[in-house]
Amino acid sequence: MSPAATAGDPPRQERAAQIAALLFGLAAGPAGWIAQLLLDYGLASYACYPDGQPHLVAPPPGWDQEKLALFLIAAVCLLLALAGLATSWRLWRRDRTLMERPHHVVEVGEGRSSFLALCGVLTSAGFAFAIAVSAASISVVPACWTFRP
Repeated sequence: MSPAATAGDPPRQERAAQIAALLFGLAAGPAGWIAQLLLDYGLASYACYPDGQPHLVAPPPGWDQEKLALFLIAAVCLLLALAGLATSWRLWRRDRTLMERPHHVVEVGEGRSSFLALCGVLTSAGFAFAIAVSAASISVVPACWTFRP
């Protein structure tokens, strides 16, 4: 390995870490929302239709803590989305601060990083809001509700 290649390794490692952080910021909000949907749907559907027959009482026998479990799932998923939001916000602010320096020369990929970080801020914030609204609906919608005309 040449000395020039070893001298360029730390920036390459730093760049790889920045790309990983950008991808985390972009994916954390949607991943949290998808996880909440899958886990909530699986838990609630099993509680209401354990053998393919619906329970007509809410909560079903043995499922007194279902709402607590759904709130805990929502809280963990919301924390994941907020972590993505914080990561993206930090990267976006750092890029904006670098670009606002006088006589700053824009490097290759710098504008792209700022754009991806801003996309991560917007997606994580939107999905965090969706997770929060879905969590609020847990307290309003009764378990195993049925429509009876």
